[in-house]
Amino acid sequence: MTSASQLLEQIWQRPDDRQLLSVYADLLATTGETTRAEYMQLSLMPELSAAQEKRLGSLRKRHRGAWLGPARRFVWTWEESEETPGFVDRVQCSMANLVKGFELVRALGPRLRVNVTEPTAKRDVVALSKHPLGTLYGLELHEADAQWITDDLLVTLSASLRGLRSLTLYAGEARSSDRGWGALLPHLDGLEDLEVMMGENPERWLEMLLDSSLVRSLRRLSVPGWIPKTLRGRITKALRACELEFRDERRSPYNRATGYYESY
Repeated sequence: MTSASQLLEQIWQRPDDRQLLSVYADLLATTGETTRAEYMQLSLMPELSAAQEKRLGSLRKRHRGAWLGPARRFVWTWEESEETPGFVDRVQCSMANLVKGFELVRALGPRLRVNVTEPTAKRDVVALSKHPLGTLYGLELHEADAQWITDDLLVTLSASLRGLRSLTLYAGEARSSDRGWGALLPHLDGLEDLEVMMGENPERWLEMLLDSSLVRSLRRLSVPGWIPKTLRGRITKALRACELEFRDERRSPYNRATGYYESY
């Protein structure tokens, strides 16, 4: 019989395998996690009746916090995964909480994106850099009013990001330059999805990207649409196999309730 840990390992490799998820749901039902198991089983059905839809919503509303298990105390907000029902797609947490609960948070989903908020002290950044952040699927660093994504922060975190597959980096214009971005690039050689708002010299950031190994690994790139047409042409030519998004606005609106920048 396949153990829970073996099933989870397979789900991490194939998070959209519905058969694997169904087997895991059945296993959860036998180990006492009955509400999560029922939620997964309903979510995996091709069609639901009105009563089943209502039951699905009720399960989610009443039990979604409990499904996080011991990771709940480290997370502020979270979104369930539609691709991998029963697991989490995105969480928001403080940098200090991610340091304390890294292993528990990481186990919430095979394609988990972690939105990390502004550190309260430099020691939080140093402590976070000691964790293998690249074993997460995705990391999101967003500035709001305070400009906290500095060169020093990017340099400190850079080596721990190797293996990361998705990165959202919205850096301000005042405190992040080529130095921080240049420190990151050598450690992002496996990155597949990049959404970026660059620092004080955005054209230079993209030129550095085009000279890096990212041109071979990226499958999606989202950048501001106000970059020069010549640079846009170079990006399009160099990343022919990549899904490109040239966003229309200089900065997307920030939603304080969710902690995320809204999609264009």
